[in-house]
Order: sequence, then C-alpha cells, then structure tokens
Amino acid sequence: MILKLRSKSITALPDKMTFTKLRDYRKAEQLPDISYDLDGDGFVGGKDYVIARRFDEGFKNYLNDEEKAKVDKALKAGYEDNFVWNVESSGAQRPYRILQKRGVIVDGDDYLPVTDTYPSHPMSDVKPTF
Repeated sequence: MILKLRSKSITALPDKMTFTKLRDYRKAEQLPDISYDLDGDGFVGGKDYVIARRFDEGFKNYLNDEEKAKVDKALKAGYEDNFVWNVESSGAQRPYRILQKRGVIVDGDDYLPVTDTYPSHPMSDVKPTF
C-alpha cells in the first residue's frame, strides 16, 4: 500500500496504523510545501501561502519551476500591491475601517480612489459662458 503525501510517497505503510501515526500523517499533509516559500526565509508565511496558492495550477500543494517563475515575475511587477496585509493585527476595535467599494479597497480616511471607478459626467467638460 502506498500513501501519497503531496509530492512525497511513503511505501510499506503498515496495514494497521495507530491513531497517533494517522494524526501525524494528516498534520504533515496540512503543512505547505517549502516551494511556497517565496521570500526565501525558510518559512512559509501567510503572504507566501496566499500568493503561491493563487499560482498553484491544479492545487497540488507545491509549485513547480514554471509556476515559481510566474510568481517571481508577478512579484517583480507589483502583484503583492493588490492585497491589503496585516489587517488582523489591529483587532476588532481598530480605529479605522477597511472596505471594498466598487472593486477598490479603501480605508475610512481616504475614499478618493472610489471616484476613479465612476464615469465622468457628460457635462463636466462643458465650460459655462457668462
């Protein structure tokens, strides 16, 4: 019997497993593969996981060389700026709100980016004559 864990396979699995071994196998399956480590610090953090998961074609829980090249190219082009990070560190009582309005992420202080999503008024180009 062969148990397939992500990109690793374990052979000669015993017919009867203890609950502890089964729990350990399941826990190992939930850990992200080291190929998801995009910043090279040896740890797959939250940002690494979110971005790498979006480029993981087929959701096989690891990135091959081709996908890793796509991620590197996207990060150099500013793909990470499409996300708002560290919102949870403020807690529920944060002094400002972060909202998504008309597809644009805005905070409670600055609603100006929402104005770019509306079309210009037809009369905005007309100059008044006195």
